[in-house]
Order: sequence, then structure tokens, then C-alpha cells
Amino acid sequence: MLSQKKIGHQRGLTTKKLLSSVLAVLALSMGLATMGTAPATASTPQCTSQSQIPMFSDVAGRNYKVWMPVYSGQINCWLALRSNSSAVKALQSSLRACNGQNIAIDGSYGPATQQAVRNVQTRWNSTHSTKILVDGIYGSQTRHAMMWYGYNPLLGYLCQYEQDKGGL
Repeated sequence: MLSQKKIGHQRGLTTKKLLSSVLAVLALSMGLATMGTAPATASTPQCTSQSQIPMFSDVAGRNYKVWMPVYSGQINCWLALRSNSSAVKALQSSLRACNGQNIAIDGSYGPATQQAVRNVQTRWNSTHSTKILVDGIYGSQTRHAMMWYGYNPLLGYLCQYEQDKGGL
């Protein structure tokens, strides 16, 4: 009967290489190894700009609009540490005006913005049964969980959850 070490050598593998291969497969299957640094799936782009997005209409038919991060006009996008754009400014404005975060509005997603996003995520989890990942990355779950700063001609400047749904 052959020992494990001899089996590895018969296939041209050393024990070290065999162990490394097995550990790599285990890490991938458990999700411990990642490819790339993007916080979202490859199909979700990084937000690159900001746009006024209608949230609801009042009784007179006037739209309430908020500035939100977008990619080519679409709100399904992400922002993370080291993002720099007008999209980050839109996020920071709402974090500051509507979510109680004392951060600069400078368009740079640094540690302070990352912590502000974590604070919003943590606050959501402490008050709702539907939990979201607390990772400091802005994506669709955080977009639903936070309040947005906008304007309505009748009501003026207000803070509102996305689509007036109260979040997730």
C-alpha cells in the first residue's frame, strides 16, 4: 500500500504542493479567496456621476427629486473606499443632511465616508428585521436603507427614503 507522500510524488507533486492545492480549493469553495477588489458583482458598475431622481409626486403632481449616485443614469451602482466623483458628493450630501453624519462633502470616498456608511448600515440593522451587511460599501442595500436629500416645490427641502418605501 502506498503512503500519501508516495502518491503525491507519483503524480509529480510534492506534499507541500498537494497541500497548497487542497487548501486553495477549500478557500475558494468557502468564499475566503476573492478575485479583484470590486465590492459588487461584475455586472454592477461603479457609480460615476450624480443625477436628480424622482421619488414621488405630491397631490399637485409635482415631483420630489433627490440627487443620487448613478452610472449612466442608473441608480444600481456601487461606491467604496478610494472612489472619487460627483457620485460620492451626492452620497455625502445625503449622509450629512439626512442621516446625521458629520462628514465633508468633497467627492472623495475616504475613511470618514466609509465610516458614515457603516453607521447608516448599523442603524438600519438596529431598527429593522431585514438586516444588511455592515461593510462601509455603498450599494443597493445601503441605498434603500438611507434617507436622501431632495427638493419638492410645495414642500421644500426634505429627506426621504428611496421611492417613499421606508427603505428595504
